[in-house]
Amino acid sequence: MQFEAKYGYHQEDLLQSSLHHLRAASILFRQGPDLYDSGGYLLHLSIKLLLKSWLLALTGKFPGTHQLQDLTQRIAKVGGVMKLSKVQNKTIELIDRFYELRYPNRRTPTEVGSESFELAVQLYETLYDRLPDDVKQEYANLPRAKKSGRILMKKPVGIPTNIDFLLDKPAKHVARRQMHTSKK
Repeated sequence: MQFEAKYGYHQEDLLQSSLHHLRAASILFRQGPDLYDSGGYLLHLSIKLLLKSWLLALTGKFPGTHQLQDLTQRIAKVGGVMKLSKVQNKTIELIDRFYELRYPNRRTPTEVGSESFELAVQLYETLYDRLPDDVKQEYANLPRAKKSGRILMKKPVGIPTNIDFLLDKPAKHVARRQMHTSKK
């Protein structure tokens, strides 16, 4: 399966999500070992989205693969600077296994430790530095209150959440509201 720019995918959006997942992973790793699995999964997702952002910038599309090694090879094939050190290549192998953290399996457990985060951050920084300058610039130009074309905001305290309205059932919401206002 291929995802293409012509269908609304933007490299700066993938990069923004990538950076946000990295930040979330950082929070989880600081909280302690009981959250390392979640942090490790987000590390994988973060690096994967950075690589897919890069591919989208170079080719206008990216594959549905979850394998970081496959993505780095694809980038190298289309001209991306992908010469990595032995430690960085081993880090990619390590982080690639973190995709399996999404479904815990006692027969084949995936190990993740505090050192994984530091290695992943070093790899991330190297990859980020090699991204095409236009991708980094497009990301820098994104408004902080927007993500993937939507506005980010907190709901003010005291405003109740109406699940029917959120589930796109406005007729029921409006009828309920009319019922409450007509009683006054």
